[in-house]
Amino acid sequence: MRRGAERRGGSRGEDSREMWMVGGVPDSVAPPVVSSLASMTDRLESIARQNMLGSHLSPSGTECYITSDMFYVEVQLEAAGQLVDVKVAHHGENPASCPELIQHLSEKNFEEFSKHLKGLVNLYKIPGDNKLKTKMYLALQSLELDLTKMMHMFRLATNANTVETILHGSVGLLTGRNGGHLVSLQCYVSPYDVFQEGTGTQLNLTDANVPRTLGVSVYVTVEGTAAVYKLPIAPLITGSHPRLGAATGIPVFESPPALSPLYQLIVHSQLQRLEG
Repeated sequence: MRRGAERRGGSRGEDSREMWMVGGVPDSVAPPVVSSLASMTDRLESIARQNMLGSHLSPSGTECYITSDMFYVEVQLEAAGQLVDVKVAHHGENPASCPELIQHLSEKNFEEFSKHLKGLVNLYKIPGDNKLKTKMYLALQSLELDLTKMMHMFRLATNANTVETILHGSVGLLTGRNGGHLVSLQCYVSPYDVFQEGTGTQLNLTDANVPRTLGVSVYVTVEGTAAVYKLPIAPLITGSHPRLGAATGIPVFESPPALSPLYQLIVHSQLQRLEG
């Protein structure tokens, strides 16, 4: 590659080196040069192919859709190629703007955007057909809603701040699912994480600025197993699933199912808190 570029350039000067950098580096690792609508949509469709996803453009060419059977990402652009919005929609949902994806594409950070797509793909990597995967997604949403309610219940009862929620909360500090990032539960931080080195001053950590990587975290998802488990597809804590519209948080079954160990842990923990 380099020798060919040198022959075309006729010398080993600056022009030939630039030609080698542009022509000799594979597209997958070349620095992105995106300055127009066509180059932006080309880049997005290339990223979709890398993640084994489909893609197509709207008739106007200003919307790029990255699609799978279970979700799609809609990137809205201006005629000059500037970003307008990025929305994500899972099967049966209305598309909703995704702040992290908007930030990454605004900054032309295509590597992080691609990681989000990979996370969305991995969310549905379980055995079964699309109908089963849709139920899996409802079960995951229900668990996320229960965990969110448990965090808020602890905060209402204790008026805990961010660090206190991490250290003493019933589920820690929950950060919601965003794009391809799973729900995270930050459940421990060391003194080195919350105090300024040298001065010993406590850092002003809030829900808005606490890093996802701070301390010890766990992530909430659903994985395929050899055994069969019955997962509730509605929240267990009083309330309703926004997709189902039921007036109760207790799922309706012909007979009470054997819940997975994680759900048993959540329910027993919450009942003990309420009884105490």
